[in-house]
Amino acid sequence: MRHLITLFLFIGTVSAAEPNACRPLASAQDVLDCVLRAHPEAKSAETLLRQAEALERAAAQRTNPEAEANALFGNSQDQVQVSLLHTFETGGKRSRRVDQARAEGELLRAEALAVKERLAVDTVVGLHRLRQIREELRVSKEALETFSRIARQLQSRPRRSPEQQVSLAIFRLAEHD
Repeated sequence: MRHLITLFLFIGTVSAAEPNACRPLASAQDVLDCVLRAHPEAKSAETLLRQAEALERAAAQRTNPEAEANALFGNSQDQVQVSLLHTFETGGKRSRRVDQARAEGELLRAEALAVKERLAVDTVVGLHRLRQIREELRVSKEALETFSRIARQLQSRPRRSPEQQVSLAIFRLAEHD
């Protein structure tokens, strides 16, 4: 029931906050697609995926060289000193950094996938429960109509036996419940 309430609250929130977030919901697949696209946790998972990509790109970059210039002007001579500094990574430091970023990226991708899978399962369970509730409601309405019809038939008889009186009282109780 908690999933069903969460699903309704989410759909109401999405439709109120972002009217163009999801197309009109005509089927269960539309609801699932909407949840996987617009749910705050799904958006957070997308952020994790972008972060994983950025980690790998940043780790693969080489450091920029640094340039420095000094100038000294005087009466008899002018001096200009230019320095260029560049860091060379030795011993596989860069490849280790890239491998570590790749591993962290895979971990972030796995977390994002787990979030989306959990959202999908929760949504499908909520939709399934909604279908069950609709069926239960249909059966309850049918039972109520049956109790009402039998009670009307018993009520319409001019004389009722004691068994019919008891039956009429029971059907009226069932109808009111």
